[in-house]
Amino acid sequence: MSKKPKPATVDEKIRYMEEFIDLDKYLTENPNDSEKIIAYFKENHSRYRHLYNGKGNMHFIVSKDGKTFSYDDMYYQPDVAISYAKPGSKVLELGSGQGNNLMHLAKSHPDMEFYGMDLFPAELKEKPANLTIRKQNYTSMPDIPDNTFDVVYAIETVVYNNSEMKDKLMAEVRRVLKPGGHFLVWDYATAYPFETYSREVQTALTICAHGGAYAQVETWEEWKGHYDGAGFKTVAINDLTDLCMPDVTRMQKHFDLVMAHPLRAKIIFRTMPRNYTVNLIAGWIAYNLVKEHVGNYMEWIMQK
Repeated sequence: MSKKPKPATVDEKIRYMEEFIDLDKYLTENPNDSEKIIAYFKENHSRYRHLYNGKGNMHFIVSKDGKTFSYDDMYYQPDVAISYAKPGSKVLELGSGQGNNLMHLAKSHPDMEFYGMDLFPAELKEKPANLTIRKQNYTSMPDIPDNTFDVVYAIETVVYNNSEMKDKLMAEVRRVLKPGGHFLVWDYATAYPFETYSREVQTALTICAHGGAYAQVETWEEWKGHYDGAGFKTVAINDLTDLCMPDVTRMQKHFDLVMAHPLRAKIIFRTMPRNYTVNLIAGWIAYNLVKEHVGNYMEWIMQK
């Protein structure tokens, strides 16, 4: 008997999984609220550290050449953000997570002040004097005066907010930015509206949203509408999807160890928590969503 071909596209992977996994239970409504997001990160924290780099960076690594993977590229996003600052600047990271990006910047730029906000912040043992991180929902910053920060940046976190909350966030960021200050965002977007994709791709996008505890990914145009609505000036919009492929390919190998073996997958899906298993599915199909440019990794650079 010939060996069954390995699924090679989003559509093929969804149909393949439907043969041994009840995907419907991962398509039910998954409220995108603070408690859900915190629970997701608590359950997946140790695995994320292993899959990404073990140092606390929980975002895509952007390859310099788009061909080779290197941990030296892990600070691409914060390094771009800091390029818009100058000595004496105040810099804020939204969704600062384990604080590794801010630690990197604070140590290398002692002449600046750095701040982080996160629902589930890390307890840093050795924190530089120029770094402050606190537990806070960044969509509302009533204690932050107008025109406080020179640079605000967000790496794969704005997507956790639905459309209404994105508008609220954009207005709040613009308020706390100084005139001429910059807002930089790295996040996911689709080229076309959700309903225009095949049933399989819609299933994949929904599972990825549930798997990451975030709101449904919006299109490029919808993202642009949020920035424009808040009154930001566009400095640059860059599609970094191809530059992420070495990192996505590396992670895909981890997920293949489970998903390429239906019996092994069945056992794991019956014994592990939902937050873990849905994230496993999302990670396995994310490679194809990126490769096929269904989901794109975007860089937005805006100015007040």
